[in-house]
Amino acid sequence: MNNYLSSENEKLCCGCLSCVYSCPTQALTIQERFDMFSYPQVDASKCVECGLCSKVCPVESYDKNEIISTYALKHKDAQIRKASSSGGAFTAISDYFLDNGYYVFGSVFDEQYRAVHMGSKQEKLRDKMRISKYVESSLKGVYPEVKELLDNGEKVFFTGTPCQVAGLKKYLKREYEMLFTMDVVCNGVLSPKMLADYLSLCTNNSNIEYFACRDKYEHTWADSQTVSLKSEEVNLKYLGAFYKFFSRSYSVRPSCTACKFTNKYRASDITVGDFWSLKFTNKEFVDDLGVSLVCANSQRGKDLIDSLGGSCDIIKTDKQKTIAGCDRLNYCQQGNSNNKMFWNYYKRHSARKTFEIYAGDSVVSKLMRKPFELITKNK
Repeated sequence: MNNYLSSENEKLCCGCLSCVYSCPTQALTIQERFDMFSYPQVDASKCVECGLCSKVCPVESYDKNEIISTYALKHKDAQIRKASSSGGAFTAISDYFLDNGYYVFGSVFDEQYRAVHMGSKQEKLRDKMRISKYVESSLKGVYPEVKELLDNGEKVFFTGTPCQVAGLKKYLKREYEMLFTMDVVCNGVLSPKMLADYLSLCTNNSNIEYFACRDKYEHTWADSQTVSLKSEEVNLKYLGAFYKFFSRSYSVRPSCTACKFTNKYRASDITVGDFWSLKFTNKEFVDDLGVSLVCANSQRGKDLIDSLGGSCDIIKTDKQKTIAGCDRLNYCQQGNSNNKMFWNYYKRHSARKTFEIYAGDSVVSKLMRKPFELITKNK
């Protein structure tokens, strides 16, 4: 058995919590660390060594389908595309499920701007699931909620990262006809603590009126590394730090740098993402409002995509070229070799000091973080 619980190797835990909710003796609890990533913690006095935690771990194994076909998609409603991260595929697909009485599950920001998974039949909450969150979305209590709904005859459309979808299916232990799943092309998830400290620094702890990544009301789809923030106060000094951490791979979850799900074998019915490479093969289909990459991973996924012609402009693309042109359908991100040193520094110093050094571009910032990087490389 080679998993996180037996080795405490952080790269072997994706934080899906399938093991926690599957344990028959409640020997596992959720531990939230300094970085606010979630991990299972075992109470040895309750553990009967049944091995179920290993059997339901998606990092160890998961049922998968190879991508059947790929598409470029743009919602015909420009306002929906403007409110979406890419081409509006999530809205088009989830509209189908809302119209057919499904609960739609996805990631939203709560009142404290913590990313959490929620389910609803209401369009208003669904709309909050649209924009990319980039940080780990909490799944506390979500898998048992989905199972209860399905066991009571309800229909569920579950969306999330590839490991979250795979984790749900491992937790359920059987197929449900009334469960439909969709994952995203994922570059890895960032630390919830980093986002919390970022918002605190940017707003001087004042009330936040609005926060969004890649807001197309103020930017275009091509301006992918943008943050829109409205508050009583906005400290511009730190505004760009969020995407600097993202692009430099600081604060990414350790398992994301050893991800087993960034390939053409998916646990979901459909995969969606940004179709960045389309400009090289069909540039006339690309515009400033964005284009979604959509992959059909099951026959029913393909059937659903084929039915979206009324609300979307869709073109089928060459599968091999499409997959080859999307990095995260081939390999995971490599992470930053200095990530451990980054967290060690973060724990010893204030968020303000950490952001100034690790997100700074000044000569002083670069010189100050260089000794920490050299220490790491020499270990």
